Formats: sequence, structure tokens, C-alpha cells
Amino acid sequence: MQRRQMLYVVATLAAAAFIAFKSFQEPTNTATSQLSQLEGDRYRSPAGLIYGPGSRHGHRLRHVLAHGGDDPGRSGPHGVFKDGSEEAVVSLIDEAYRAAPTNGESRMEGNREVLTVDMGRSIGYVGGQAGKRDGYPDCQHIRIVLEGMNVITAYPLDVGPRNSDE
Repeated sequence: MQRRQMLYVVATLAAAAFIAFKSFQEPTNTATSQLSQLEGDRYRSPAGLIYGPGSRHGHRLRHVLAHGGDDPGRSGPHGVFKDGSEEAVVSLIDEAYRAAPTNGESRMEGNREVLTVDMGRSIGYVGGQAGKRDGYPDCQHIRIVLEGMNVITAYPLDVGPRNSDE
């Protein structure tokens, strides 16, 4: 392949990767999204949960949506939502939050509430290297970590005999 063609291919791939990265980075809050925008780059779900700036992803919503796909390079387990779209993930987290009083367990870790909710159906699987090693176990539970009404993280969880903490 000639140098000019190679540069064109590299530039095209880089542009495509940048576009994919940018589209992943911005919370969509589209007409189909159920989130209402608040001040300061914060969003409220119908259940009243708030997604705002924070985490290594720069925003809690981006962090939660990162569980919409597998992270094969992660050495431990990585909970992956079956449907990783923003609308499906936000709806599932709201459903779990509302079901927590009857179908969940709650504990406090400092100022954070950790909810583990049995959804009674498959909501995802364990990915990452640990998930691959174990045959991608099915997840019927979701873990939600909150500070007040602020979502810190949420992800599918396998509560089976293995240590599946995300």
C-alpha cells in the first residue's frame, strides 16, 4: 500500500474513532430519553435519581453507560447490561430503585447507600476477563450506589458463588 493511501486509511480510522468517542461521551438527553436536565450538567430520572459530573468518565451517566458494553481488558469482573442504550439503562435503574424496598438489600458504606436488587429476570452478564473465564455468567441483580439521590454507579451483578463485585 502506498504511503498516501496508508495515511488516508489511518486518518479515516482516527476520525471514525473520534466521532464514536464523542458520541459516547455526551449524555444524549434526546426526545426519547426520560431524563430531565437540571442546572450544572445534571439530569434527573423519572424516579428522582440524579446523574451529574464525576467519575473517571467525567460524568456519572457516562460511567453507568460504560456498563452497556463489555470491557474485555478488565482483569476482574465487569457487569454488562443486556440492553446498553441510555433509555433502557436509565429505565432499568429506575425500576430497580423503585423495587428495592421489597426486592432488594440495602447497606451503608460511609455516606453511600449500596442497593442490591433482584430483578427476577436476566438484565445482563458478567464480562471482563473474569466473565470470559467463567463463561459470561448471567446477571439477574443490579447494584446501585447512591449518595442521597445522586447516582455514583449502577451495574448488573451476579450474586452467585463467585466474587462478582462489578
